[in-house]
Amino acid sequence: MIHVIRCGHDSRHTKPLDVLYRQGIDHYLLLLIKSSAYVEKDGVLLDVPPQTAVIFGPGQRIHYGCRHSDYNDDWIHFSVTADDPILDCFKEEATPTASPSPLPLGVPFQPADFTSIAQYPRLAAARCRTALSSGPHSAQIQDALMHAMLWELLEHRQENEAVKTVKSPYYPTLSRLRAEIYNAPGSRWEAASTAQQLNLSLSYFQHLYKELFGIPFGRDVILARLEASRFYLEETHMDIASVAALCGYENQLHFMRQFKKFTGLTPSQYRLKTAGREKT
Repeated sequence: MIHVIRCGHDSRHTKPLDVLYRQGIDHYLLLLIKSSAYVEKDGVLLDVPPQTAVIFGPGQRIHYGCRHSDYNDDWIHFSVTADDPILDCFKEEATPTASPSPLPLGVPFQPADFTSIAQYPRLAAARCRTALSSGPHSAQIQDALMHAMLWELLEHRQENEAVKTVKSPYYPTLSRLRAEIYNAPGSRWEAASTAQQLNLSLSYFQHLYKELFGIPFGRDVILARLEASRFYLEETHMDIASVAALCGYENQLHFMRQFKKFTGLTPSQYRLKTAGREKT
């Protein structure tokens, strides 16, 4: 069974960050890094792009951070009972006979669909902040969420590795593009102009993007903008028009309709629903 000790969603730091646990901790730590950062591996600080995941194991040295302001991540501290099958996936090094491929501890990697994975810490953090955290089935629900996330993370890592090595030489370029979209969703992202910048036809660019990330380019831009808008609605007092403009919407009404279509709430309703929650 997996027990969530504490967790946070969309945690942001306004100053450069350096986190170091020389002797590690007595449980696991999962990071979903959403901004450019660094992670120590084998004594070397590796620069990692946005949309990077890393899992540290008990007693393992932990060192990560960001050299600039506005570091952003999701994080979950959790423990695992000794009889849980998920432990078979936590190997520091993959072996040739391992099936499926493990999730190596302390090794940063990019999941094939980071956006999908990032929904789990949001759900876990929401439960921890509310009365649901003490419900009669809370432990079982958190256990189910964590297992679903880790198994999906494993699948995405496998898919990502296969894509990088087999499917397309365009993966590094498009992966950087996707990171830029989620880093700056308010920019003008258009499929035709983006394809032209990459010297690809529009149809081939759209085909590649969906093949590599499992989601059409236009929809991914929408999700990036909505993710950013949820953060500003939760964490700031900006008015709706300002949030819409900052997230790339020239028309406030269009933003409101799209936000409700994807979340089921208007921006004002969402802000009221999340008002007063504990900040992490």
